[in-house]
Amino acid sequence: MATSRKKLSAAIDVSVVTRSKRRCALCFGLFGDVEVKRGQIAHVDRDRTNDAEDNLAFLCLPHHDEYDTTPSQSKRFTPDELRKYRDDLHAFMADQPALSWPDVATPPRSRRKQRELSIELYDRRVSIYRIAKDLIGRVVALAALDMDAVRKFGLDTEEAAFLFDHGVSDFLAELYKRGISLAVLTEVLKQEPLGERRVQHVEKQMEIVLWFNDQFGELRSKMAPFLTFG
Repeated sequence: MATSRKKLSAAIDVSVVTRSKRRCALCFGLFGDVEVKRGQIAHVDRDRTNDAEDNLAFLCLPHHDEYDTTPSQSKRFTPDELRKYRDDLHAFMADQPALSWPDVATPPRSRRKQRELSIELYDRRVSIYRIAKDLIGRVVALAALDMDAVRKFGLDTEEAAFLFDHGVSDFLAELYKRGISLAVLTEVLKQEPLGERRVQHVEKQMEIVLWFNDQFGELRSKMAPFLTFG
């Protein structure tokens, strides 16, 4: 008969989640993955009645399922392996500087700490990088945009002024501006009959699409300095 699982105390639950900052111990240990995950708290020794904090680790949903499942042939993750990855993750997270908002005064840190990129800041920056990359990819794949997608891009990247320099902010503003132009052309071409004006609109559309195609490298070049640890 399966052992019923009791609910963790709120204090232990909060401690496990905040020490890992919702990073999966196995993702970190195996792949160096420091992205936030949807996950659960796993029992290292697989004993659901042992709720000692040292017996708990935050795992993403796929890894939690894999950890608790007995494979038929492949070698199973061991408790010692998970414990090592979890402790390494906690040590890494504890060493990360906290994120400071640009309008909040903070005590000066050492020169080394000032150069470090916190996990929280990395997450916010990389989110904007992916949003911009997705917009570029969408334009290149479809050669079209709708106005709602452009508006959403503008809203999702409005924090950029606080997270990057003016070069990146201006680059994102240019993406938005050309995205608006393409969205307008997309709507116009739905109505425009065959003829010289339609040819002109299509040529302008292709000009914008080709410009977006050239921005993959530009995006990486402009954002890479802000997404580097160390």
